[in-house]
Amino acid sequence: RFTQTKKENGHLLFSYALVQDFVNELPEKCRLINAYVEQGDVVHLQRIVHQLRGSCGGYGFPDLTDAAGILDEALKQGAGIELIMPQLNAFLKLLQRARYLPSNS
Repeated sequence: RFTQTKKENGHLLFSYALVQDFVNELPEKCRLINAYVEQGDVVHLQRIVHQLRGSCGGYGFPDLTDAAGILDEALKQGAGIELIMPQLNAFLKLLQRARYLPSNS
């Protein structure tokens, strides 16, 4: 597996292995999110959503970043878990559907 990154035209390109590893970790992130919701642990829920907001963008998943951003901001503003559940459920569905499809270039 090739795991180095390189720059092309000023853009950082991630190798297949790095992005695939990130995608492979998403089911565990979903499990943690669900556990934090069940426990009512807003602090850890906000932390993992914030981390995913950054990492999803960094690995090239802008829709996931946008969805995490909405949740992150709501949680920072003090929204309770019950209030964000529709957005959180939509975010979890997006995470579960995330796949890495390497280009043929």
